Amino acid sequence: SGRIRRANLMDAKPGEQFISNWIKIAKDNTVTIVVPHCDMGTGIFTAVPQMAADELDADWNLVKVEAAPSDPLFANGALAEGFILSGRHMTGDQIPAFLRGTVANTFRTLATFMNLQITGGSSAVRTTGVYGMRVAGAAAREMLIKAAAARWNISPDECSTKRSHVIHA
Repeated sequence: SGRIRRANLMDAKPGEQFISNWIKIAKDNTVTIVVPHCDMGTGIFTAVPQMAADELDADWNLVKVEAAPSDPLFANGALAEGFILSGRHMTGDQIPAFLRGTVANTFRTLATFMNLQITGGSSAVRTTGVYGMRVAGAAAREMLIKAAAARWNISPDECSTKRSHVIHA
């Protein structure tokens, strides 16, 4: 009775924590970006992680890249969002701000249901990068700023980031 869970090579190791399904941060400030595509000679194992690292303000020297295993945890809602919105000649910016989280979660749920984890159609940068990695990196940066501000008992507005560190001037 009960489901047997297989060990996942992608599990966070001691001293690491997943901030999102694609970003893992270790206590030594190493950031691991999990790419839900296969690199077919297009350089997506550089471009896609750079998009996340840029938004996170991570020191590129501390960034590692891993390929996502075939697992529903890494289903690519950003890919679904990018293809569907672009097919309607829309961008995420055109969705009212109060609905963006709901829309993103809907695409993530659909991607999980469909086991959507594919490579092709020039989708890595223009969909996963734009709709997924940039958003995940920016959200992780925001969470880290808020956590540091709470720990230091200051306003998040007094904090900034630089090369994998939260700074309070």
